Amino acid sequence: MPLKYVSSWTTMITGLATHGEEQRALSMFDEMRNEGVPPNRVTMLAVLSACSHRGPVDAGMGLLKQMGDGEIKVAPTVEHYRCVVDMLGRVGLVDESRALAEHRMPMKANVVIWGLGNIAWCMREALQCECWEVGSRATTSG
Repeated sequence: MPLKYVSSWTTMITGLATHGEEQRALSMFDEMRNEGVPPNRVTMLAVLSACSHRGPVDAGMGLLKQMGDGEIKVAPTVEHYRCVVDMLGRVGLVDESRALAEHRMPMKANVVIWGLGNIAWCMREALQCECWEVGSRATTSG
């Protein structure tokens, strides 16, 4: 592709992230920035989604910080925060996920964020609850 526009880069990043190539998606994003192509809102959603699937949490948190600090010239929206809440919940950082949703977002969390957060928060509570273990034993013992 002789001329690469942000939409072309974003499409490639999204495709890689969607097909389980999170590290390649992050590398593509770095390459895009090195080429001097500034990301847009959709690019950042694609990259943060890649991080939420199995990507490195540090990378996702770093990108959100760069957005918040203005280093990446895209203001984080509720959709960007949704990706990060999901990412934190998926790797078991439930307290961090909840703190982000409750205290660190500059806007009110919407129903999607609370839904994702509640799934992670409830799963943690269920796994720590003795009644879960009793129920599991009762189900498997016949």
